Amino acid sequence: MEVQNASASRHSTFTSAPLTTSPPVAHRKLPYSCIPLPSQVDRQHRPIIIHPALHYSHTDRLELDLLNPSEFPARLMRRGCALEPATNPPLPSLSLLIPSFPWPITVHASSTWRGRPAVTALDIFSTLDRALHLPASEDVVPGGLMGSDRRQNWPTSQLDARNEPRVFQRLEYLHGRRKFVGLSNSTMDSDTMVVHIE
Repeated sequence: MEVQNASASRHSTFTSAPLTTSPPVAHRKLPYSCIPLPSQVDRQHRPIIIHPALHYSHTDRLELDLLNPSEFPARLMRRGCALEPATNPPLPSLSLLIPSFPWPITVHASSTWRGRPAVTALDIFSTLDRALHLPASEDVVPGGLMGSDRRQNWPTSQLDARNEPRVFQRLEYLHGRRKFVGLSNSTMDSDTMVVHIE
């Protein structure tokens, strides 16, 4: 259920709602590692605050079906955050991590906010849509989708009609989860966010 949060419709400092604690993510178990990049903000602006409409919460949260990208712009506009910076301070790029997803996703700003490049909510969802629909054959990630104990949870036929290896879309690594329910700050780096999907 989507609840309109009037205080989140215009954000400048994101002080409208208390932050909720997101469940811990065991980064050491993720199949990739991130190389820390130089911080994009100075120390006086830390921590990076996620826009309230995008922040992971158990109550007033934005829920979007990742397999229905045509709904993203209208839903984000109703929440008043589509073209606003996704973070405070605004970042020119940020990384997204999805637990059990073998690739980090980098989002780049497509517009400016007060004269500076700033990743918007729409940038995040456009990039997520592209990243999830990229092809990924089972041999791309060693020990990935078909190379572990997950093998039993996936179709037994890995060959297509021409007896060639089946090419998966990356979204299959989500194991049927498809509903975006928010972002939380990662403990790995201030410019990295965890994507929560149910």
